[in-house]
Amino acid sequence: MKITKLDYINILFAVILGLLIAVSIIARFQHKEFDKVFWNAEIYSSTENNLPKTQNIIKLLDVIFYNNLEKYQVSLDSDSERETDGLINATSEKHIPFKIWKEQLLPDSLNLKYFSVDERKFYLLRTVLPYEKIKKLFNNQKEKKPVISLEILPKGKTILKIST
Repeated sequence: MKITKLDYINILFAVILGLLIAVSIIARFQHKEFDKVFWNAEIYSSTENNLPKTQNIIKLLDVIFYNNLEKYQVSLDSDSERETDGLINATSEKHIPFKIWKEQLLPDSLNLKYFSVDERKFYLLRTVLPYEKIKKLFNNQKEKKPVISLEILPKGKTILKIST
């Protein structure tokens, strides 16, 4: 059987296809495409002691969740701010939700600016979130949506809670 030019071209195309598939798989692993999930975030206000005097009223100025690997940021959307005017307090059940519209990597850092009405102070929190711990927590539960809750206490204290 005689090998023609068409056979060489078909072999070349098969090799090119194999290389493209390999490059695609490598790129997906580098960009952690398999670790992307739908996740949500919520911000609450609460008090350490449940006294009726202290309401811990806060006005959120800027809240941004970052992921430095994928270089994206998620900030408050206008619907969330309009519902509460950015004001939340410990006596109401209101919280400010974040809406995520597509699968993304979990955030690895947080930038939070807010004003405490009761204390008449501005607070700024820039922190790194425990990305690996959060990822390990939800690795086995791919069908559940992680919720990152940030609870703001008086005197600039914050508590990070993670649930499904």
